[in-house]
Amino acid sequence: MAQPPVDHNSLGTEGTADAALALDGDTNTDTRTLSEAGAWWQVYLGGERHIRRIEIWNNSSATTADFDVVTDDGTVHVSGKALRPTVLDLNSRTRTVKIVTSGTGRVALSQVLVHP
Repeated sequence: MAQPPVDHNSLGTEGTADAALALDGDTNTDTRTLSEAGAWWQVYLGGERHIRRIEIWNNSSATTADFDVVTDDGTVHVSGKALRPTVLDLNSRTRTVKIVTSGTGRVALSQVLVHP
């Protein structure tokens, strides 16, 4: 369902920084945000979509900062190192899914799966 990001900012330059790697189906590749608070990764879903679940796969070798998952309907906070995967059950209508660092430190995303 998710498409490669068309609107992204603050992607890391450490390792592979291509935002689309978080959507390539391979949990062995990743993209990383920069380490400052507010750095983000975003995917545009091609229009408003109903989503029930988001799976976030972090890079298992990286320490992941606290982050927020932002949709048009609200924000969910994830504390500490994300599980592999971190599963968020939602009932949301949104055009975008945005992951934003809420402190300092990088968020290393191996995969972000958005489920209807």
